[in-house]
Order: sequence, then C-alpha cells, then structure tokens
Amino acid sequence: MTGKMAACVLGIVLAAAAGADAPKATLVYSGDDIAAGLGTMTIRCAQGERGLWELDLVRSGKGQDILIKRFDDLTDRGEFNYAPPVGNPHSLLVVHKPSIVTSGSLTELHKGEDYYEFVLREFSGTVITTYRISAADAAGTRIVARRTLVNVAEKQLVPMPYDLMTAKMTLAVGKYDGRRRGAACTLSNYDDKGCRHHKQKDGADAIWAMRSNLGQRKNPAFDATGLLWSEATVMKSAAARSLGLAPGRTFRLESDIAAFYPATSVGNEQLTNRTESMDGLCVTIMPREWFGASRDDHNKVGLPIGEAATKTFTLSINIAAK
Repeated sequence: MTGKMAACVLGIVLAAAAGADAPKATLVYSGDDIAAGLGTMTIRCAQGERGLWELDLVRSGKGQDILIKRFDDLTDRGEFNYAPPVGNPHSLLVVHKPSIVTSGSLTELHKGEDYYEFVLREFSGTVITTYRISAADAAGTRIVARRTLVNVAEKQLVPMPYDLMTAKMTLAVGKYDGRRRGAACTLSNYDDKGCRHHKQKDGADAIWAMRSNLGQRKNPAFDATGLLWSEATVMKSAAARSLGLAPGRTFRLESDIAAFYPATSVGNEQLTNRTESMDGLCVTIMPREWFGASRDDHNKVGLPIGEAATKTFTLSINIAAK
C-alpha cells in the first residue's frame, strides 16, 4: 500500500470515528405545559452545544387550536421567524381544522429528547390528527402530520367525505409582503418546470423560489400520475441576505395523496395581500377528492364499517445534524 493510499484509509477511519462520537440532536422543552392548558411551549433542537432550530407551539382559544407560531433557524446569521407570528391566524403547518376540534381533546403521546407527539380529535374522535415533531438527524428536520378518518357509522361510507385531507404551510415574508400599500411583492407565473419566484415591485428577487406539483390549471409541469407537494427555497438574493437567511434553506411539504385531477383545485401557492396580520406565503394542499388513485376510488369504493383511512403530510426542512 502506498503512503498516499494509507493516508486516505486513515482519513476515512478517523472521519468514521468522529461521526460515531458525534452526539445525536435532541429536543429540550421550556415554557408552558400545553397538554395541561393554554399557553406557549418552546422546543429547542440542538446537537451538543450547536443549536439547530427552535419553535413555539401555541395552544389558544378553548384548547382546540395548536399552532406553530415561531420557527427560528439557529444556524443562520439572523433571528428571522419563518412561521407566521402570534396575531396571524395561520401556522407554519396546520392539518387539523381548529373550528371543529373537540374542545380539550389534545392528548400528549410522547415528550422526549427524540420527538414530541400529540393528537387532536374532531367530531368526538371520528377524525384524528397526529402530529410528530422530530429532532434533526442526518437527513434533516421533519414535522409529520397523519390525519385519519374512522368509519364509526353503521354502514359503508360511500362516497367518501370530500375536502377532508387538506394541509397548509405558511412561511413568513418579512417586509417583502404582497400588500399594495406595503412592498407589493408578487409570485411570478409558473415556468415550464413548475417553478415560481417571489419578486419585488422592481423585478428583483425577494426571498422564496417555489417548485410544486400543484396548481394544475396553470402549472405546465403538473403531473397527474404523481403526488401533491410543494417546495419553497430561500434564494441567494439581496433581500434574503438583508434578513440573515441561509440561501438554499428549504421547506418541502409533501403528501401521499395522488394528484388525479378532481372537480376543483388540488392546491396552490399564494402571497397574501390583504392585511398586515395575514402576511405570508401560503402553500395549500387541498384536494376535494383524496381517497385512492382515481375519482372512482373516492366516489365508489368507500370505507367499510369500523375501518380507517389515513393520509400523511410531511414538512421537511433541510436543517440536519452532522
């Protein structure tokens, strides 16, 4: 073995040993006990002394609403809150329907260093949404929501209920909002690759580059044989640099819902332009029909008595443990 080859092998061995000794990323909790009542709980993810991210879970109203109102990337240069703040009705990710969640139905399933998991119930348990917020690993950070319909009726559900499996991701835009009396930013039209760009009034790039399998009526890259998803990436722009953001930071919302063409839109991205309290880039997966791989599956197959149907929504963020 040559000296160069030996050095290479030694380097690989040392790198593997360093990787084996690296601590796992873990979660630490502070603030209010939202399983017991209203308030704000902070979850911090760190790998040893290295902070990765921090978020706030806020439980409000009569206990039905559990929303992510702050998400701070601790690896970038700023203190930008990627989530819609308190006062904005949206959340970084929401899959449940707060208006019909059974009051006080939150059940905490797990609160550990590896993940936080809780359940919300609607219609007294007919629809169940389970959220899991996991510590970062080598693949990144994931927030997973599983939404389950349980057939408690005395007959098969045919057709399946419409508009039941929807998700919304809302990302902050800072001062680069879409209001006419504000920054008047816009989202460009889809290009032939299904991409859109967050643009300032003068045409300069703002923060977000979008790519998705949504907006089937306007998106030339829409794939009716694929799944519904959308990805937002921080651009390498002067606007992003001014906020201390990490170029390439990505938030990807995925589902296991087939993208067959339904009667209405399967989802979209939009830059809200109404009021300051609503500012944000909203990505919505909202298929009217969501069961199976075709309209006939949804309208004719149905759900037998006592069985359940689950759809999964995953928000992946490329903040990873080393």
